[in-house]
Amino acid sequence: MATIEKTFTLNVLGGDKSAEKTIKLPDGNYLGVVAYPSPTTNPGTIRASIKNVGLEPISELQHIENYRSRNCEYLKGIKPLDIPGGAEYVIEIIASVEFPEDYSVDFIFVAEKTHC
Repeated sequence: MATIEKTFTLNVLGGDKSAEKTIKLPDGNYLGVVAYPSPTTNPGTIRASIKNVGLEPISELQHIENYRSRNCEYLKGIKPLDIPGGAEYVIEIIASVEFPEDYSVDFIFVAEKTHC
């Protein structure tokens, strides 16, 4: 199966505990997402979520590591979502303590390529 990706970066400023960003996925059927966070010295718990614009959870608030690549076959290694493109979503990061420095996470949404 051929795939295409769309990347969104969410930044949390040093001194803050959270950030959110409204994104719009291009048309397509999105199979899943992976997240690649920047290194941090934050001693607390860092969690992430994905919601629709009505703030209903698509992926519940959970430890950021649950969004990591599973280091196996590409499509088996992503966090499954099965959501439509052409819609807006909210990505969110929440930490239990303030970040001592700026922190960023690349959320890479993977869509099925439907035509060549």
